[in-house]
Amino acid sequence: MTRRPFDTLTTRGQVSRLRSVARAAAWRYGLETAPMSFVGQSFNALFRVRPAGGGDYVLRVGAALRLHPAGTEDLEVAWLDALRHDTDLILAEVIRTTDGHAVTEASAPEVPEQRTCVVFTWVPGRVLRSRLDPRTAEQSGRLLAELHCHACAWSLQPAEAVLVADRVLYWKAPSRLATGSRHGSLFVEAADRAQAAIDSLWAAPPHPPHLLHGDLTPDNIVQTRRGLVPIDFQDLVWGFDIQDVVISLVPYQRHPATEVLTARFRAGYEAVRPWPEHDAATVDALHAARRLHMLNLALNTRPADLAPYLDDVAARLARWMKR
Repeated sequence: MTRRPFDTLTTRGQVSRLRSVARAAAWRYGLETAPMSFVGQSFNALFRVRPAGGGDYVLRVGAALRLHPAGTEDLEVAWLDALRHDTDLILAEVIRTTDGHAVTEASAPEVPEQRTCVVFTWVPGRVLRSRLDPRTAEQSGRLLAELHCHACAWSLQPAEAVLVADRVLYWKAPSRLATGSRHGSLFVEAADRAQAAIDSLWAAPPHPPHLLHGDLTPDNIVQTRRGLVPIDFQDLVWGFDIQDVVISLVPYQRHPATEVLTARFRAGYEAVRPWPEHDAATVDALHAARRLHMLNLALNTRPADLAPYLDDVAARLARWMKR
């Protein structure tokens, strides 16, 4: 009997097949017999692995759509290792395979393409999304500033594995802004306006560009008993402080206490390093750029709630353009 193509399966069906990929990867870490449970999927698929002899890990199975250039995961691992060595930040540890590799490729029958897999120690706690308040907002600002301090001092030069945030859509995904919905012309015009602001930023750099986390939002910060832990460095990008700050603050705009949380985030950041001052028009344009960036990902992956999401982003962009 011919089985259904992977892309036509429900999320549950896809996870069932991706578990086989995770099992194939786990074998390379000596974890082939360890109990494994599905944790969640937004873009990558995450599986928790808890071997009987001790240890608690998360195995990340990459998506078929490659947003990042080859070598990104190796750079992600290198930065995490450097942060663990150079700072007092609480971070997940990257686990090596039995032959010493931090990143591996795995595949399974009826799953398209090989998937890039990485194993980290499990971070016990809860993501900050549902626990965001003035105190954790301030701690988040401090956390981002500490990452920026380290990135500025780290002797890394731009490489092919680093995406550069010099355009609205810097991920390696096709642009679908014009054709993805009835808002196509609005999205294209908004992208053009946002790109003009980005061009101006790069034409007169506020400081030398450096590595950025690229997605330090409440979804990628875990609140633990020991403090906040940043996770998921896969979206790292080359750019300026203000771009990373805006990425972190975009989700705050959906919170009823936006102004208070933003002010506390800034206070936390300024406790470590100067706030990246820019005119309001540039900051607003960078917010629009981030929304378009994430919107294009949604147009490529087509989640179930796509239609209302498109309408919400279109309304926000239209208000920005009227200003």
